Amino acid sequence: MAEQMEELLQQANHLYLKGDYAGAVRICRQALAVEETSKGLVLLGEVTEACGNLTQALQEYRRALDLDPNNTRAEEHIGRLALRQATMLSGSSAERHPLTAILLSALLPGMGELYNLQFVKGGVILFVYILVFFKLLLLTGYMFAGYNRTGAFNLSPAWLPLLLLSIALWGFSVYDSFVGARSE
Repeated sequence: MAEQMEELLQQANHLYLKGDYAGAVRICRQALAVEETSKGLVLLGEVTEACGNLTQALQEYRRALDLDPNNTRAEEHIGRLALRQATMLSGSSAERHPLTAILLSALLPGMGELYNLQFVKGGVILFVYILVFFKLLLLTGYMFAGYNRTGAFNLSPAWLPLLLLSIALWGFSVYDSFVGARSE
């Protein structure tokens, strides 16, 4: 009887690892019908958790802990699920809105990344963009100042690459902030 239950649990674990969650749940329930063990209930909890049914998984882990109060695996799963549910309820992993991130990056590159809590990336993009922007302003001022004196534009060779860099940085920031907001 115990051998049959152990064999069924191995089959269920194999199906679970392959991603066949429905088959794993079915075999787990067959094993638990033979003999209800803490090990079987933990496996059933893991499979139902993988299916996204956190409430059912928590119930299975608690039943496993009732059968074996020393089951540390069940305790770990219960603690992790409780923490996950508390995080979801508290909103500490609040969803970022992609449109807000895009608008912030369009306004000032790097701000969308900062909104997405990507502080290092956002800070670097913002710093580089500000440096490039002020250098462009400076070169543009020199260009127009030269026009007033000579009647021709005095275009610096660095002006066009800096303009292209600022446009590329702006485009990257808008795209990256959108992707960053969607991935959270």
